[in-house]
Amino acid sequence: MTLEEGTNYCGKCNREFKDAKAYKYHIKRSLKHNPIARLRCPLSMECSKIFGSPSALVMHLESGACKSGMDREKLNVLTKELDNSRMITAGEAIDTEQGMANCVP
Repeated sequence: MTLEEGTNYCGKCNREFKDAKAYKYHIKRSLKHNPIARLRCPLSMECSKIFGSPSALVMHLESGACKSGMDREKLNVLTKELDNSRMITAGEAIDTEQGMANCVP
């Protein structure tokens, strides 16, 4: 986290802010600076990524960027298979063939 002299620039995020107040707010609220967790990718020993929130880990897995080969479709299939209590997949919210297209907002 770097505030360069005379600027409101965050080197860690490569972002500039309009004033010191906005910069301080960013430092206080950003998950990059204040992670709520330190989660390692659990699916591959080759993937050394660490995530600051559960949602960031899920986004990594859904994106297909994980070295494990996981992507959104595979994650949906696993979720549907393993969610025995139907806490996540109640009402067939996850359609493995059409992604989240059939979800009701």
